[in-house]
Amino acid sequence: MPMAQRTRDGVRVVTAPGQVLVDQGPQFRLLAVLQVGAGLVTFAFGVLQLNLESQHEVEIVLGLLWLVLAAITWVLAPRRNWGIDVSLAGSAILLGAAGVVTVDASVAVFNGLGMILLGVFAAHALPLARVLVFLAISAGAFVSGVAVSGVIQAGWIAAGVVAMLVFSTLHVWFLVDRLREASLTDPLTGALNRHGLAVRAPAVHAVAQRAGEPTVVGLIDLDAFKEVNDLRGHAAGDALLVELVRGWSAGLRSGDQLARVGGDEFVLVLPDCDELAAESLLGRLRALSPCDWTAGIVRWEAGQDVFDAVRAADAAMYRRKHAGPGEAGGHAGGS
Repeated sequence: MPMAQRTRDGVRVVTAPGQVLVDQGPQFRLLAVLQVGAGLVTFAFGVLQLNLESQHEVEIVLGLLWLVLAAITWVLAPRRNWGIDVSLAGSAILLGAAGVVTVDASVAVFNGLGMILLGVFAAHALPLARVLVFLAISAGAFVSGVAVSGVIQAGWIAAGVVAMLVFSTLHVWFLVDRLREASLTDPLTGALNRHGLAVRAPAVHAVAQRAGEPTVVGLIDLDAFKEVNDLRGHAAGDALLVELVRGWSAGLRSGDQLARVGGDEFVLVLPDCDELAAESLLGRLRALSPCDWTAGIVRWEAGQDVFDAVRAADAAMYRRKHAGPGEAGGHAGGS
């Protein structure tokens, strides 16, 4: 079952096994409003043109179905991982069905523009595999509707709309993916940033919890990093940070998360890992580090916010730093 969590940074995420979806309730509600508009227009047109012709009765039914779909979108889409898929696919099918009773080429083109708008929503809300499923459903629905309608130049209209639908949807998806990835990562080191930690960490923690495995959060603070900047310059400090992250990334497991949350502070999220295993991993990272650092670790408890765990790890790190390297397990640093 998906789980919802609101972080201290105000980022609401919906977690499923191996997946994170940022809450996009406002976008879903906008889609619901557009569906209401489509329903009212379709319903009103059918009522005004009603003269016992079956196609206008179909328009009335389609208008009511748009309104039902809008209600489903408003309530369900922000709360279920698959809710937006149902809403977008339903919208595409209704547009395709509207094409069946369309005899005007301009109306068919207008329906095609609606399909393209749905593609933009899909590109913003769905991972690529589900975007491709939506494209298959929407292209099939539109082509089928136009083909049955008998609109003049139906083939050209269908080909043009489908080509623009596929191109615009995939183009927007790749742009959104690049922007989303940039918003989650530190531009200097490539590690997650604070926002990325808020989005990604709850997912790996949720997976570990479902498997009954612990998750450890560690905070690493570089020793004497200010002196590196003061004596060798900020370029040297930046190069050191990049080298550290590159080395640590090579030593971490595929499911581990590394984030830079301050100038010289990093957070590790280690799922399926207890404190003893975390200390062993820190020892391996120590051998990959060109400078000294101190780390504190805590177990991420169920129901705890990720930044509450980070603060606890920060307190553990300072206790170790003040205890000095002579404290057992107290100092983690490069040789």
